[in-house]
Amino acid sequence: MELSTIITIIIAIIIIIIVTWLFRTLLKFVLIAIFVYFAFHVGFVWGFDDINKFFHLDKFLKEEASQTLESKYSTLEEKRAEFGIVNTDEMKRVVDQKLIDAWEEADKVYESIDKEALIKDLQEQLDAYTKEEIEEAVEKAELELKEVNNL
Repeated sequence: MELSTIITIIIAIIIIIIVTWLFRTLLKFVLIAIFVYFAFHVGFVWGFDDINKFFHLDKFLKEEASQTLESKYSTLEEKRAEFGIVNTDEMKRVVDQKLIDAWEEADKVYESIDKEALIKDLQEQLDAYTKEEIEEAVEKAELELKEVNNL
């Protein structure tokens, strides 16, 4: 196998590892953001009708359980309104705006990555290695890929 082929394979493996890591990190971020968003809305913004409409609780809960939940949640809503600690409308607006800003920032960072320059830089770094070092690195990368696939 020629050295240029081995270098291309290593670059491909490195790119796959980086993309996999970025995807997993982004997925974790998105899942956490979704959880925080819904937890906030359930706790501070939505009433029982909103929750029932969004989560379709009437389809999953028996009538008695739905009434009990509505009663308990109505009590929570009354206490929330009584104490008025949080301006829910303003908080909802801020949370929504921050999520939009974070998404746009993540998109800008992703778009700002010069993929061709990254590949060229990796190519230049790999040119400094011998054939034996590259073969050893390929074997190590294959093991790391197997670990990533097993996660």
